[in-house]
Amino acid sequence: MSGIGTKKLPNFHNFLNDKRMNLRTKIGVVAVLLSTLTVQAQNIPFRKAEIKETMKKVADWQIANPNKGAEHGDLSWTNAVLYVGMLDWAELAEREDGNKDYFKWLTRIGSRNGWQPDKRMYHADDIAVSQLFIDLYRKYKNKYMLNPTIARTDWVMKNPPTDDFKLDYRKPETLERWTWCDALFMAPPVH
Repeated sequence: MSGIGTKKLPNFHNFLNDKRMNLRTKIGVVAVLLSTLTVQAQNIPFRKAEIKETMKKVADWQIANPNKGAEHGDLSWTNAVLYVGMLDWAELAEREDGNKDYFKWLTRIGSRNGWQPDKRMYHADDIAVSQLFIDLYRKYKNKYMLNPTIARTDWVMKNPPTDDFKLDYRKPETLERWTWCDALFMAPPVH
C-alpha cells in the first residue's frame, strides 16, 4: 500500500550520516541549501524598516483621528487598550529613533485628566487607564502621575464591594465585581 503518509521522507540527520556520499559532496549540498535559503530570505516582503514605518503610520493616524464618541473619552477602557500599544510604540520610537513625541502625547493625556482614573470607583473599565499612568510613572518618577491611582486602589481595598458575583448588565452594581473576562486585563495589573 502506498500513498500519503506511507512514503518515508529523507531527513537531514540521515543525509549527514549517509556513507554513500563523501564529505565534499555533503558540504556542497549543504552550501547550495544555505544559499537557497539566503536567497529566499531576501525575498521576504517585510523588513524591519518597513514594519516600523507602517507602525509609525498607524500610530500617527490614531493620534490624528481620535474617536470622539462619548463612549470613547480619554479615560475609557477602549482608549486604555490603545495606550498599552502606544506605550510599547513610544518605547521603541524613543529607543531606536530618539523620537519622544509619542511619550509626550501619552503624558498630555494623563496631565489633562489630572492623572485620574475614570469615574466609577469599582468598575474595571474605569481603572484600566491607570496602567498607562503607572508605566509613565516608572519612566518619569513623577509621583503626581501615580497618586490618584494609589488613592483609588486604597479606597477600593478599604471598601470592598458587597454584591454577589452574579453578573447582570441591567444592574450596574453587579459590575463592581470583576465578573467578565476582560476585567482581568483591565484591573488586576493596576491593583
